[in-house]
Amino acid sequence: MIQRLSPYILFILSGCTFYGTPVRIDNWPDLRIVEHRVSQDVVRDECSKYAPWWAVAGGCAVYYRTECHVWASEDWVAEIERNNCSGLVMPYWEDRAKEIRDKIISLNREG
Repeated sequence: MIQRLSPYILFILSGCTFYGTPVRIDNWPDLRIVEHRVSQDVVRDECSKYAPWWAVAGGCAVYYRTECHVWASEDWVAEIERNNCSGLVMPYWEDRAKEIRDKIISLNREG
């Protein structure tokens, strides 16, 4: 069974995808990407639980020990989220992405 990361450590893009040039996170784990192309209503249901109360989630990446699940209804959003799953993030998410990387590595060491 895939162990889910705690919501406080999840890296969620909730509409803030246009600021800055993406940066690559060093030592990012190789995660299998599972893409869910669904309606915006389903995206909202799946992603809003991780987004701030005031945000409208346009898509999200949900991280597990060995997988990253992309929830999106639009091609351009899915592309951004796939990049996030591969460790390519916007500068304002860099610290959060490093926390996620470290948590995934730690979980995989534990077995």
